[in-house]
Amino acid sequence: MSESDGNPYGSKHLSKLLRAMIKVARDRIIGRRYWIPKTNDTVVEVPDPTHDSVQIVLEFMPFVIFRTPSGSDVTKLWHHIGLKCTGTLFSLSRWPSEEEALEQLGRLRPFSDLFIYLVEQTPKAFQCQAISRLIDAIKTHSLWSPVHIAAKIGAKGYFEKLLEDQAEAKYVLHSMCQPEGRYPLHIAVENGQKDIAKLMIEKLKVSSSQVDRLGQNALHYAARTSADMIGVLTANGRCASCINALSKDGYTPLFTAVTSARPSCAAALIKQGATLNVSCHGRSAVHEAMLQNSPRVSGLIRTLHAASPESFDIAEPETGNSALHVAGNKQAILALLSCYPQFNLEARNLNGQTALHLHVYNSNLPCVVGLICKNAQIDAQDGDGNTSLHIAVSNQDEPMTKLLLLFGANPNILNNNNKTPRHLAAKLSERSQEFINWLVLCGAKTCNNLNVYSQTDSPHHRLCLDNFSPSLQTRSEDHAEKLLDSFKQRQSIELVQRKINAGKRMNVVLTLDGGGVRGVVIIQILLSLEHRLKIPLNCIVDWLGGTSTGAIVGSAFAMGQSLRNLQKLYMLLKDEIFEGRTRPYPASRLEENLKSIVGPTTTMADITLSKLIITSVMIKNHPLRLHIFRNYQLPGNHLLNELYGFENPKDLLLWKVLRCTSAAPTYFSSVDDTYVDGGLIANNPSLDTLSEIHRYNCAVELAGNDEKVEIGCLLSIGTGLTPERRLPTINFDSNNPLELLPAAKNYFFIVMNQLTAAEGAPVDRTRCWCQDLNIPYSRFSTPLSKHFFLDTKNDEDVVKMMWETLEYMVAKKDKVDELISLLRLITSNRSLPDRRKS
Repeated sequence: MSESDGNPYGSKHLSKLLRAMIKVARDRIIGRRYWIPKTNDTVVEVPDPTHDSVQIVLEFMPFVIFRTPSGSDVTKLWHHIGLKCTGTLFSLSRWPSEEEALEQLGRLRPFSDLFIYLVEQTPKAFQCQAISRLIDAIKTHSLWSPVHIAAKIGAKGYFEKLLEDQAEAKYVLHSMCQPEGRYPLHIAVENGQKDIAKLMIEKLKVSSSQVDRLGQNALHYAARTSADMIGVLTANGRCASCINALSKDGYTPLFTAVTSARPSCAAALIKQGATLNVSCHGRSAVHEAMLQNSPRVSGLIRTLHAASPESFDIAEPETGNSALHVAGNKQAILALLSCYPQFNLEARNLNGQTALHLHVYNSNLPCVVGLICKNAQIDAQDGDGNTSLHIAVSNQDEPMTKLLLLFGANPNILNNNNKTPRHLAAKLSERSQEFINWLVLCGAKTCNNLNVYSQTDSPHHRLCLDNFSPSLQTRSEDHAEKLLDSFKQRQSIELVQRKINAGKRMNVVLTLDGGGVRGVVIIQILLSLEHRLKIPLNCIVDWLGGTSTGAIVGSAFAMGQSLRNLQKLYMLLKDEIFEGRTRPYPASRLEENLKSIVGPTTTMADITLSKLIITSVMIKNHPLRLHIFRNYQLPGNHLLNELYGFENPKDLLLWKVLRCTSAAPTYFSSVDDTYVDGGLIANNPSLDTLSEIHRYNCAVELAGNDEKVEIGCLLSIGTGLTPERRLPTINFDSNNPLELLPAAKNYFFIVMNQLTAAEGAPVDRTRCWCQDLNIPYSRFSTPLSKHFFLDTKNDEDVVKMMWETLEYMVAKKDKVDELISLLRLITSNRSLPDRRKS
């Protein structure tokens, strides 16, 4: 005997004593009925130690009805419906009276064999859940017989038992359930019971060509389930005769897979001989796929294209609509054009409409975004000469009208009735002035300027003839022009002019803030400036600093990509990288898109026409440190570059640098556990860019070189000012956690907001430094009407941001004029290189 066995204070004795104490305490406090759940229909196992308190009243093996006292009230009894199987007693449900328990038991008794099979084939830990699912199925399908319930829950033992009685098997397996009118095979297939379906077909000789009351065979059900189930049904050449069978609704199994958006099922059916050239209700499988609104639609379209590329060119006979015309969502359009880039975007239906015309007419903004971003002709005219802009204005569709204007739609094209969109806007019964305002903002001319006669009987005749300044919905800025700022700006510009007259080369410095999807604000501001300047802006920028989204825009911009292409790119990029509903988002999607934008092998050294500065933050050590990636090194020896951390730009892949600067915490994972978004320290990179130029000039001076960088203009562009909102008082003098929680939440908001601040103090500091150095400083950042999140995906919200930016730039005409004059002055003594990609 061991020491612990003989010692009354040994571990075994103490363990037994502890368990006994817990049992006594539990029985005293809760009573011996502690195992009885609060809900009366929860399936539980009756613990062995409590069997002596169970009083069995009736037995209908394997079912019993037994009684137990209810909680601590021994005068009140519960009547349990019990199941005795494999030496275990289960309480299935509990009832106040014996009559109620008997009534409920009567509904379960026809399925007694199923309960036995289910308990025997289920591991003990999952038996209660399995029994509960069986009871739920019986309740839900109260008219079903045991064979149908067995097929649903996967009671394989039930069907193995049928092998012993072929006559019984033939009878039950050919009986339809009510009211659905399905056979057991259909139910097994629908519920993914592969083993049971295989057993039915191979051993019980059930025909897979059985059809339900809707004319659907087993393959129709498998098409909604899985490719593996299709494999079970079609093994050894089975189902060959029903692979293209039509249901009463006119659907083949392949069409069923398409309407269920099951690309793997569609691929499996095509492999077994399903054809795509069968039309259902006058619609092809391809057109049906284009209508599906599912995350799997891309895979579905790729599957169909791989099987039959030529089927994508077939139009609907009745309408002439192509696959793009019938598309139900943007994802389907992008998927089609991704796997079939040669598809004719300008294909017309029998009414002479392109897909763009039809989606504008139907007010399908996401589809229109997809088509425009894939370079559909925005000014194409339909059979009546109407452009998409004519249609949007006629529909009084505000978001659509603004979208088309933002992407360069021409507001001065005449339709077959000699009407421009402005004419149509003038005739609107409501909101006429608003629509004309928007058109005029984007260059809509008067009738006189177009040499078009406007009918004088029109009540809005003068709106087509008169020139007027559009009204703008402007919002206040944090940094209005102040007297001292204006004085120093004029003084700095005059100094720049004197230097240029003296033959000095002045540099244009551009800095772009971080802000996620709000990068569209940057692009819209640059588009407005480029439109006024009349030459590509990337021809004149010498130094470019960017953080996060600003770095992405800046890098593509410095590589020669046009701003219009960048605008389209950003409208699609948000859907690509912010996939799903929860953060963090998969970094792989961001990386794939960055490689697509700048190339997988492009290095920082490959960008040669602008000095490029990209910020990131190193999180390996505390305190955090700002890290700057550059496409240049300091002049002088390599020791100087090592001392100041200047890496060789040939060793820096541009896409990975952009990944480092865009690794916003909680949005994307860090890079190599080292780099996160530069916005944590330098969301507005203006000061850091000035610091870099200063350091570069110091190195030039040290090297004895007189080619120091002279800055003629610092242009800083933000991603928008969010509206001010009042914060509640932050008070931490309470000991109540419930009172501290709101204060902590607001404090965290303030800390994060200031940590990533791009407006306010960073702008003031930059302006003051520029004034001290006599550098003309221009800052543009749209005051937005609401807070737009970094991962905003809604197309209408993004259009709203862009339109507010367009209005802001028109409202800032004087400031824009000043900047444009300065840029023309700076470039007046330059021969401008062609930096624009073809």
